[in-house]
Formats: sequence, structure tokens, C-alpha cells
Amino acid sequence: MAPLLFHWVQSQLAQLGAWTSRILESESWQPISPSRLLSRSAIEIVKIATETIEGLFGMQLPLPVDLVRCLTEGIDAVLQRYAKAVQEQVGSPDVYIPPPPALTRYKKDLAAKAEASETSPKVTPKNRSAVPSTPSGHDHEGSDLAEERAAALSAESLLVRLNSLHYLGAGLPDMEGVVRDRWEEAVSGAAGSSSELDSGHWLHGVFEGADVTISQSCGWRFTRSCFPVSLVGAAKASPG
Repeated sequence: MAPLLFHWVQSQLAQLGAWTSRILESESWQPISPSRLLSRSAIEIVKIATETIEGLFGMQLPLPVDLVRCLTEGIDAVLQRYAKAVQEQVGSPDVYIPPPPALTRYKKDLAAKAEASETSPKVTPKNRSAVPSTPSGHDHEGSDLAEERAAALSAESLLVRLNSLHYLGAGLPDMEGVVRDRWEEAVSGAAGSSSELDSGHWLHGVFEGADVTISQSCGWRFTRSCFPVSLVGAAKASPG
């Protein structure tokens, strides 16, 4: 029976992974409603992952610990892949923060340097080659790509992506609770010993990989108050 169950788990994980790839390619990142700036893919991936967990325990069969861990680790990997894909599209929050304005206060030493530079010999096209040149585009290549990526996102689509990550992260404790509750029910229903119940310590943090990816790697704080007012206002004003 165990080989058949492992085959079922692997089949479900393969389907979930394939679905995630398709939905990421086709996702338009439009809000599901004017009042909910959230993607449909985020809702669906949480729903499908939860249904897969329920499907395994719904068989009412003795389940080895390794089998359940195989399922949870596979789901965790899929959720991490979804979160990383969204984060790559969003980038770092530093990209969206405008640089501080240049100081305009008068300083005597700066004025003296500016005056001295005006009186120094000008570099003409003939002797320009004698001036050491610095390579351009290398030091800032990564930041330029990030800025281009950020510029391509509208305020609404940015918020939809961030809210999708927040929704996914908020759903992880509930999914973990489903695994823990179903495991305890399965062990109790099979007249399991207290040692078997105690061995379920591994159930805590079964989706820790996805949780860490969402909460730390991206660098965004998932509270609505952290968004600039201009972004929130622009998103509300954007057509549906």
C-alpha cells in the first residue's frame, strides 16, 4: 500500500508544480475585485495545496510519517517557487524609494572648487583620450535592470503582487494547522500511542521554507500602512 500512496503523492505534487508554472505564465496580476487588490493565482494555490493535504488524509488509511513529510515538503517547495517568481517581478523596495534631493545650501569650500574648475583648462575632443575614462554600465547594471523592471509595473499591479505574497504568507499557518489536526486525528483513530502523537513535533514549521522566502528574502513589510500614500491612492484611482 505504501508504494501506491507515495506514487499518489508524487503525482499530486507534479500536477501542482505544473499548474503553478502555467498560472505564473498566464497571470495578468489584475485584482479579483476593485475592493480586493489580490491575484486569483494566490487564492488558487492556497486552495489547491489545502485540498491536496485534505485529499491524502481523506483516504482514511494508515499514513507513514515519511509519506506526510514527502507531501508537505513538496508543497513547501512549490510555494517557495511561486513566492520567488513574484519577488523577482517586484524587486527590492529600495528601487521604489526616490533618492534624497541634492543639498542646495551654500558652502564656501564648494563654491571655491566650482570657481576653480571653471578657470581650469577645458578638455577638448582632441585631448579627451588622455583623460582616464571609467567604464559605464557595469557597476550599475543590476540596479538599472531593477529600475527598468520597477518602471514597467503599474501601482495597481505592484500592490496586487505584494498583496498576493501577503495572502500566501498569511495562509501558511492555516495549512500547517490542517496538517497537524489531520495527523493527530489519523494517529488517534488508528489507536496510536502517546509516543506517536509526541513524535509529531516535526509538524511545526512544515512550511517554514515558504515562510522564510516570503517574510525575509523580499525585504517588503506586508502591512498596508508601509505602502507610500501615492501608491495606494494611484491603485485606487486606477481603472478596474
